[in-house]
Amino acid sequence: MMQTVDKRTLVRWRTAIFVIFLASGLSIATWASRVPQIKSALGIDNAQIGLLLLMGGAASIIGLSVSSIVLARFGARAGMFGAMIIFGAGLIVIGAGANVFHSFAIVAVGLMLWGFGNGAVDVMMNVEGAAIEKQTGRTILPLFHAFFSFGTVIGAGIGIVAIAWGWNVLVHLSLMSVLIVAVAFVSIAFVPRREL
Repeated sequence: MMQTVDKRTLVRWRTAIFVIFLASGLSIATWASRVPQIKSALGIDNAQIGLLLLMGGAASIIGLSVSSIVLARFGARAGMFGAMIIFGAGLIVIGAGANVFHSFAIVAVGLMLWGFGNGAVDVMMNVEGAAIEKQTGRTILPLFHAFFSFGTVIGAGIGIVAIAWGWNVLVHLSLMSVLIVAVAFVSIAFVPRREL
């Protein structure tokens, strides 16, 4: 159980969770904006793209399912950090699979890492959002979810720019991965440790 936090801590905590929601949405739009280039780099058809999407989605469900175990064992703070590192790494693996190895299997592994990490962080960031609501006595989860949507819009916009500037999938996804990992390090520092 967590004691009431002071206003400064609460503002930093809330801001950190806003940024984590945004990073989750950003990661989705980042790789999704490059699906045509991934398809071309791998020389695969629509059915195989569908299979990649299925694998990423299945991994996301697994991440959602094990998040309660992660929460109980490590807490939301450490759990969110680990999940963000996993889905950030997944983006790099997707890019390497597409542009370096031209491997369906490696892209699939990247998508499963991305899906697992994003699924897990989804639950944990919502748990933190609910805890912040309890601290403030106000309903703000819809605003957290809006930041997720802002992340998808920003990610799609960056994707358009990356394509227009001729960045390959690996360069684009690697840069976004570095950004997400940096966000993980900075934002988690402002999430208070608490017992669930």
